[in-house]
Amino acid sequence: MAAVKPIMQQPSGAKPNSSYNNNNGCSAAPSMQQELNIAQVQRAVHGVTLEECRAALQTHSWSVPQAVNHLKVEQLFSLGLRSRSECEELLQRCNWNLEESSTVVLDSAGSHGTVAAQLNRK
Repeated sequence: MAAVKPIMQQPSGAKPNSSYNNNNGCSAAPSMQQELNIAQVQRAVHGVTLEECRAALQTHSWSVPQAVNHLKVEQLFSLGLRSRSECEELLQRCNWNLEESSTVVLDSAGSHGTVAAQLNRK
């Protein structure tokens, strides 16, 4: 004979597809909101993959601004000319403008000047 298991009911107020019920948003099938967040991050940071966006969002509790900033630091750091902390500081000084920050880093590499000196010349 087959065993009959009772159907567990959702606690009141819980949504069947909420991140509370799907392992803190890390399920195999992302929710529509997660997909929208991934798309937002990918639009905000040129050249990143969907996988990079998803990983950055998961690392930063699905916060789009934090994930975007993280990926910008990683892209600037990937130039290999400054430490991660210097890249983050430079991005903050440049109001998280990756193009401007990259220009400063590349210009300073050519002239062997410091990032702070480059920013002070502007």
